[in-house]
Amino acid sequence: MKQNKSMYFHYTEWVINHPRFAIFMAILIGLSLLNDPWVASVLFVLFSIEIGHRIALIYYRSQINPYKLDVRRKTEIFFLVLDILAVVSLLITVFQSSIPLEDAVLARVFRLVYLLRAVRLFRYIDLQSALYSPTYGMLVSLIVIVSFFAEGIALTAILVFFSVEISVRYIVMKNMYFASKKERMTEWFFWWIDLIATLAMLPMFSSLGAGAALRILRLTRLLRPWMVIFKNLVSVIREGQFMQEINLILLVLSVLSIGGGFAASLVIGEYDYTNDGIINDKDRTMLAHIWFSFRAFTDPGNAVHFPASDAVAFFSVFAVIAGVFIFAFFIGIGASIVSGLMAKLRNDNLNIANHMVMLGWNASSPFVIQQLRVLSNRTFSQLKLVLLNDKEQQPKTFKNEPWVSYRWGDMEESSDLKRVNLSAAKQAIVNVPDHESMSENLAHSFFSLLSIRAENPNIFINYATPGLATPHLSSYHHQLQVGWDKKGFYNKPTVILSQVDIKANLFRQLMHYPDFDQVISRLMIPVRHDESSLQVVDWSGKVYEKNDVYYIESSCGKHKSELHRFICALFLRGVILVSFSDKDLNIYTTIQPSASFEIAYLIGIALDANTLQGEVEYALRHIDEIVKPTPKTYPTTGLKPLANVTTLKVVIIGHLKALPLILKRLLASYDKLEVTIVDDLNREEHLDTLVYLRRRISEMQGASECIDTKILRWSFADMDYLRDVVKGADRIILSRPAHIKKRPHAIVSSVLSHLFTILDELGEKPYIFPVVDSRDQAEVLQKELNKFDVEHEVHVVVPNEFYGTYVAHTSFGMFMAKSEPVYNSQRALRYVINDLLADNDKMDIFDLDALTVTQALPADLSVLFSSLLAEKCLLIGYRLKSSFERTDSVYEAIFKAFPRENNFRCLRQMHLVINPIGSTVLEKTWETRRDDIVELIVIRTA
Repeated sequence: MKQNKSMYFHYTEWVINHPRFAIFMAILIGLSLLNDPWVASVLFVLFSIEIGHRIALIYYRSQINPYKLDVRRKTEIFFLVLDILAVVSLLITVFQSSIPLEDAVLARVFRLVYLLRAVRLFRYIDLQSALYSPTYGMLVSLIVIVSFFAEGIALTAILVFFSVEISVRYIVMKNMYFASKKERMTEWFFWWIDLIATLAMLPMFSSLGAGAALRILRLTRLLRPWMVIFKNLVSVIREGQFMQEINLILLVLSVLSIGGGFAASLVIGEYDYTNDGIINDKDRTMLAHIWFSFRAFTDPGNAVHFPASDAVAFFSVFAVIAGVFIFAFFIGIGASIVSGLMAKLRNDNLNIANHMVMLGWNASSPFVIQQLRVLSNRTFSQLKLVLLNDKEQQPKTFKNEPWVSYRWGDMEESSDLKRVNLSAAKQAIVNVPDHESMSENLAHSFFSLLSIRAENPNIFINYATPGLATPHLSSYHHQLQVGWDKKGFYNKPTVILSQVDIKANLFRQLMHYPDFDQVISRLMIPVRHDESSLQVVDWSGKVYEKNDVYYIESSCGKHKSELHRFICALFLRGVILVSFSDKDLNIYTTIQPSASFEIAYLIGIALDANTLQGEVEYALRHIDEIVKPTPKTYPTTGLKPLANVTTLKVVIIGHLKALPLILKRLLASYDKLEVTIVDDLNREEHLDTLVYLRRRISEMQGASECIDTKILRWSFADMDYLRDVVKGADRIILSRPAHIKKRPHAIVSSVLSHLFTILDELGEKPYIFPVVDSRDQAEVLQKELNKFDVEHEVHVVVPNEFYGTYVAHTSFGMFMAKSEPVYNSQRALRYVINDLLADNDKMDIFDLDALTVTQALPADLSVLFSSLLAEKCLLIGYRLKSSFERTDSVYEAIFKAFPRENNFRCLRQMHLVINPIGSTVLEKTWETRRDDIVELIVIRTA
């Protein structure tokens, strides 16, 4: 199966990019420096196998556009060439080739070839991130200084190091965006200086008088790190007003030294002030007296070993006391200056390129960072994120991670945006602050857009805003449209991701399909590396209709197939084709296309984009080998859709944000809504909330007759009060009380516990949705419920996590886009996800749904798939009654040797299987747990 090939490449990349593998290879590279033919022979075989895997992996990943255009591909090919040369150099030791080392030229060539073995270590150093850091500049400066007196193999090693470093810098700089022509010229000027200085280290130039002079050019590297330190040091002294204190203590020390010297000449008289063992004319000079006094104050206790008189003893005691205070004063000033300097350096301009920038912080930001880390690990992309916040102190919910850098400043100030090197970034996420008015959010977003585009006109921007994303003028196409821009300067990729809109759509979908959030999250960002997700690739072809049957045909016209048969073939190959998109980004469902069209992009569920691309090509060429012309059928009468009721009774216990918008979304699916809200409100708040909610409902066309709302006051203590409230409810939402700030999740858990008893006594089983703030809280509650045989349907919801997953998925897709076609493909993917999220927008094509299983399922999964497809349902997975353990010996062995964070934290995910033929582990669940399936997860036409 193709899935095994996909997993092979995935595990290969997993191992090759793991830190433990880097350590293992470093040990082998160290052994390669031995002069033992047997060791060299074994290493030659091992390294050849590794290089073969790398070549296959690069070829496999180069089949899709994002990797073709990625700077990582160029650096990996460069290192691959070095690896091949290094491994070939082992043959010298294997065959014990004799080189006449008395020949100086051949000896140097031998040393160079020998050192090529160590060049492989560069692969495991993140040079791209380190190239422009001050620490790296200091290291290079040290190596330059050492190169002046290094000889033989040491000099050759330094030459090889600089050659590789210059090559990597060339690749990085050729793919870097520079904010100005001056910045570009400066960087290339330093590159040419370093190149000339490196060439000057070659043996052919070392004997020339100008060789050493040219090599000194490398010391220009010292300017960068030391200028950064000196600039910040001056800034700290000036801002802290330390010069006044320094001047004062210097004057005090001068007065004490001169006065002490004068007093010593009067009181002590003849004394060995110079400590040379004799008293002569030198000891009678005023300079000797002053210098003795100065030493006594600045080095108290050491100037006089034993007092010769009472006057000397008294003076020494006074000098010790005064000197200690002076010394402490200087230590205090020095500590303050060093502390300020370190703070300045920690917030100094970052020299980094091709990175992602996050500006600002809000409640969803921790989840965005968490999901970005999952995506980076899953794609092995080595994402670098820089966070710019307005406070020096890091947010409480921010966790320090090695791939995230923190800076503080104002995102509307050009100097602060330069601090995160926004001009060289590829993607920006702007987190609009929480708890601000609509006008403040709009103003914040608009002015930050001006500032960001002024610094980097072409950067991709995502706005994570708590409010709505709708324009504030009916003639505007975009909320952040700039009225005075008539040239299209601001018509650049800018996406506004509305938090309230996503959450409202989430709760609307949960009321119909309780596992909606888990399925969509899995389709966007699956945590496990062996899970499938929605992928997009560019593909040229067409879909056309003939005799009421749709066909798909490749761009060359040589390969075509009936569309539904082609979809079944892909399913057997571990890919679920969901939709098509044309070049104008119109989305078409694969279940029932509405017209003939040219295909530009394919969206499907697969392990990765390479699998989707390869399987589409293979299935179209070998369609007859994969599926039979007339597949078997399976009666689906025992597969019941989820109940579509016309009236929904919802009880909301606690405060639920964006409630009017949620009710508006729910009206698209229900004829009648009965909503009861229970919260800890005082009389004034109760009246204000009721008036506000009824006003917002009256603004919705036809909503007043369809929505019946009640708001009740409750203290969250008298649990018997809930008995009459929840009686007859279809859905119960438990959220944080309006006035409880500390440990609101504990209140939710307490109420849930009492609800179980009340509902058991009433004999009712509505769906219950506890709403918590973090996955940690949800995990604790889920583990507790999992210990017992709970009969109620409880679905713990973390809205901020769901929204963070959506923002991270959209942002990472834009970040990986290296060209306009790739960016458009990510837009097409986002449109499909948006359509699955919102059933009531203007582009409603898909619905995510579930079918309850009430009959025995066929042994052949493909029969069930084709039968459901004939009824306009696309099977994408199923839910098991109980969780399942993955038993894959290959995965377990790799995970133990090269562990990664690679498991679901939501226990509900342990019951879900998406794309069951996508991996051999999931395919076994159909063979062994088929009778345990309670729901089939499908995508149907709207």
